[in-house]
Amino acid sequence: MYTNLIYYLLVLLIFNAYQPPRVVKGDAWTAVSWLLLGVFVLVMASRVYFRKLEKDIRLVTGQEDLHRRYHRIIGQLAAMAIIIFASDVYLVLAPHYLTRMALFRQFEVLPGLVALAVFTFYLAIIWSSAYPSYRVLYDSKQTRGRFVWSNITFILPMIFPWFLISLAVDLVKLLVPAQARMAMANPLGQLGIFFVFLVFLAVFFPYLVKTWWGCQPLPTGPVRTAIEAFCAKIGFTYADLLRWPIFEGNIITAGVMGLVKRFRYVLITDSLISRLDVEEVEAVVAHEAGHIKKHHLLFYLFFFMGYLILVYTVFDLIAYCLFNIDFIFDVLNSVDEQFQGTVFSLVYTLPMVALLVLYFRYLFGFFMRNFERQADLYALEILPQPVKVATALEKIAFYSGNIRDLPSWHHFSVRERVEYILKSLNNFDWITRHNRKVRLAIRLYTGGVLLVLILGYILNFTNVGTSLKSRTMVKVAQRAVSLSPADADLRLAVAGLYLEKGLIGLAVKEYHQVMVLSPGNAEALNNLAWIYGTTKEREYYRPKLALELARRAVKSKPAAYVYDTLAEALLATGQFQEALEAARQAVRLGGDEQSFYALRLKRFDTAARERRYPGPPD
Repeated sequence: MYTNLIYYLLVLLIFNAYQPPRVVKGDAWTAVSWLLLGVFVLVMASRVYFRKLEKDIRLVTGQEDLHRRYHRIIGQLAAMAIIIFASDVYLVLAPHYLTRMALFRQFEVLPGLVALAVFTFYLAIIWSSAYPSYRVLYDSKQTRGRFVWSNITFILPMIFPWFLISLAVDLVKLLVPAQARMAMANPLGQLGIFFVFLVFLAVFFPYLVKTWWGCQPLPTGPVRTAIEAFCAKIGFTYADLLRWPIFEGNIITAGVMGLVKRFRYVLITDSLISRLDVEEVEAVVAHEAGHIKKHHLLFYLFFFMGYLILVYTVFDLIAYCLFNIDFIFDVLNSVDEQFQGTVFSLVYTLPMVALLVLYFRYLFGFFMRNFERQADLYALEILPQPVKVATALEKIAFYSGNIRDLPSWHHFSVRERVEYILKSLNNFDWITRHNRKVRLAIRLYTGGVLLVLILGYILNFTNVGTSLKSRTMVKVAQRAVSLSPADADLRLAVAGLYLEKGLIGLAVKEYHQVMVLSPGNAEALNNLAWIYGTTKEREYYRPKLALELARRAVKSKPAAYVYDTLAEALLATGQFQEALEAARQAVRLGGDEQSFYALRLKRFDTAARERRYPGPPD
């Protein structure tokens, strides 16, 4: 289940980070043909892989190795499915065809749903091909269709939270007034809202999950009575004990979900009850109780919030780093201009993918493995026959296909777990040692999250972050100009960036270069006149030159903002009445911004009456 979670997070990341090219060539039928080619490749690869496995199963060459290979093949084909999905996005340009529809542009959740549905279809191809091997390895009586559907329903709880969040965002955009949306757009506010939403899901979501999975109360009988008595004895509270019909109950497993008692459920499959004796079932329940007693589910909630904080912090930081790598510019410069945004989104996605995999596969995996061991050790401490924890694990491994040495990224192998259990039975100091290790890991992780949160605040809400953004944007601008020095429009945009960042000297230099490349450029004339007539930097304050440039700009482009610049230049040279008349002309030409220029007019009117220059505008 957790592996599938990583798959779906990767798919959403790839899909949402994609930036389409400015012009899309080709037609929908070509896109469909490429999509079908991807499906064909996945179908053929799945058949080849699993037919080879089926052949080896018939030869009965080591059950443990066959189970290991089965899961490895699933993982390899899932990775192939992700690559095919990425090609659908970047080569077939599937998002472009989705967003051509008005409804899909209005509700961003819809393209995402289609993306998840396509990837689920790819996984269904893999599961369908895996069915003959699964049926033999796990002695399943399911039909192929039921097997595929069981896998789909198993992953639905992972998709639903994303769907709720995305739908809520779309509804906010559609229904909430613009001012309220701006207030909600604060990054820290967004994190807070998302955290509240996560808590809400964590509390109430288990009720939906048990409904989706078709869980029913565990029948009344000796097993249920024994479990209820045992839970009452150790003080473990829950809403209900449920039969877990995952894969028709053929999987030998159990689980617990729910932060609060009202919506907490203990899930047990029929196979586990039939294969284990009552004391061993109690040992399994004690293990699940350990997850609650040690607050593991609460930590998982905190862990997901930690990922959001991490992404919030590094989102811009990765962009800054990429923009400061000359090789990236060389790559972007080597492709057509209309594809540069698409290529950059691909380059940007790669470190984000690496971050996601490292965070969940390795950091989350570390905590999950050690939490499982901690739950084992909790069961040792409270059971009257603690050795039953080991015998239960051994039976589960044996009846699951002799998978005693089969590890996973989120569980130690049964051999490792049993060895640690036996070592702890001989010396309870091993329990204390492991609990101390987990506490230290949680403290280090919490400290790391706090440091990342502080870094995020510095980057987004202090002068350090503002300075970093400015330096990065300037570097990008300088690099772009060095690649296209004769592009007047580019240099004009770069000069505007310099002006916005207060880099007056660089702005002046670029505006002069624009006028060399494009003599009479009204924008360059106007902005340079504004600098010379209003700057507080003595080196660049040249009112007479400002007036000359402003007159040329008005002659080339008689717009409101150009007359406004002319008014400032006239005022700076002591021509008060002429400045007032230019300001009135700006009001007449102001259009939608007439109120702004009318407010500016008061400045010139006061100066004309007092015959006094009030100094550069603030």
